[in-house]
This record gives sequence, C-alpha cells and structure tokens, in this order.
Amino acid sequence: MTLIPRSSLLALSLLAGCTTTVYRPVMLPLPARPVLAPVKASALQCLAPDTYTTIVDRERGYKTWGLELEAIIRSNNAKAKP
Repeated sequence: MTLIPRSSLLALSLLAGCTTTVYRPVMLPLPARPVLAPVKASALQCLAPDTYTTIVDRERGYKTWGLELEAIIRSNNAKAKP
C-alpha cells in the first residue's frame, strides 16, 4: 500500500477547494411572438365584472411574463459568443 505524504494531501485539498465554475452563456433562439386573435368588446359584455377583471389581469400577466422572458433571452444573447 502506498502512503501519500501529508503535505501532498494538504496541497491537493487546498487546490480542490479553490476551484470555480465558469458559466458561459450560449445563444438562445428568440421565439416569434404569437399572433393572437382579437376579441371584440361586444363578446365580453355578457361577463360579470369580476370575471372581466380576472381575464384582463390574466392577459396582462401573460404579456408581462412574455416580455420579461424576451428581455432575459436578449440579455443572454448579448453576452454569448456567436
């Protein structure tokens, strides 16, 4: 059985503890925005006010979410090497 000197073990453990991981961004495809069918105001007349508000909030949330994801992809692609 081969014994490793303590000084070598100490040096090896110090070197192993100092490693860092470097993340490199890669180019991500930017999906096309979907074409959404328009909804006429007359089609929403039959909705209760609470339901109408829920739908508006939901649509606003999806739009904000999509714009945030698009900004993240654009930011990532600006840092990525082509």
